Amino acid sequence: MSRNRERLALRARRFRQQVAAGGGRALARVRGSFWPLFQGALAATIAWWIALKLAGHPQPFFAPIAAVIALNANPGKRGTNAMSLLFGVLLGIVVGEAALLLLGTGFAAMGIATLVGMAIALACGGSRLVIAQGAVGAILTVAGGKPDFGPERIMDALIGAGVALVFSQLLFPAKPIDLLRRAETDVLDAMAAAVERTAHALDHDDDRAAEEAIGGLRSLRDKLTDLADTRKDSSRTARHAPVWWWRSAPIVQESENAGQLDLLNNSILVLVRSVRALPADHRGDFAPVITRIGEVIRQLASDPGDRGTRQKAAEGALAAFQELDPGEDESPTWRQIHAAVRLAAIDLMVFAGVESEQAAALIEKHDAEVDVPDPPRVPLFPFRFRHPRSWLPRFWRRKEKS
Repeated sequence: MSRNRERLALRARRFRQQVAAGGGRALARVRGSFWPLFQGALAATIAWWIALKLAGHPQPFFAPIAAVIALNANPGKRGTNAMSLLFGVLLGIVVGEAALLLLGTGFAAMGIATLVGMAIALACGGSRLVIAQGAVGAILTVAGGKPDFGPERIMDALIGAGVALVFSQLLFPAKPIDLLRRAETDVLDAMAAAVERTAHALDHDDDRAAEEAIGGLRSLRDKLTDLADTRKDSSRTARHAPVWWWRSAPIVQESENAGQLDLLNNSILVLVRSVRALPADHRGDFAPVITRIGEVIRQLASDPGDRGTRQKAAEGALAAFQELDPGEDESPTWRQIHAAVRLAAIDLMVFAGVESEQAAALIEKHDAEVDVPDPPRVPLFPFRFRHPRSWLPRFWRRKEKS
């Protein structure tokens, strides 16, 4: 009996721990996304109020639905999401109204309207969201059963999408550089972990760990794809959100820097595979260089937007290459490893902000000093505030000097 009680108590304790851990994770997810959720709820309420009070629609359900769905996307994609949703909803409403006029409110009208709405959306090259909204618009229209409400439903969709565009492009636009820096940190963290595992495997002659490290570098393709999508979203936000129109140059510069991580991953993958091709008794000789590169990448991942961090990373990348001593070995394999380390060092310096030609020139010098420029930052105001005296005409300034 005592053993059964102990087992039951242990299971109950574990269950409480699991519930507490799950509740903590759930609260953390809600806390991290509360602001976008609040924006969606506020936009839905405003869209519903406009359609109900200002437009005078008795049941304006399309307006809040359109606002919520349009804002339910990543910050950089909300504007595009709103336009895609608007096209899909309008298409579905038009198809649904046509089905009501021609077929009535029966089963055939529902099935045909849904099929035609999705088919037209697909034929127009629409995304999954557009196809789904084409079907949803047709379904809700046919289910409503009143053809006279067609213009009203279209107006509701326009109101919902319009409110979503105001929220996403004017009031709460995405911060492109912040989005890029977060994506860069994700890639750099995963890359540093793979390089650190490689160095550990070389130190301990662990073939299995080395293969896992190579697999980790290959799996970075998913994160690099996410980074490429973030770069597209950031450039789209810089073009469409008015608040970024006069501040797009730093965004473009940071996006170009982020693209260097793809090349860095390739050079490190070549380096790791080249070292793995060496005989087992020679692999450990390159562990210090790979360890140093991993430290540099980890340092960059800590704060990719800080100039001091980028400066130290560029200096560390240059030192890692300069510390590579061939000794008496001039074999083709060693030359391949030397070239891979050189490429990795150049890619790291270019990501830190050094021009590619300058980075290649620094690699060839033994006493070179790296000077990393300030990372791209978005100014708060489009104009520099100068002394009020500088606003006066020139002859007034001459008069004051005299």
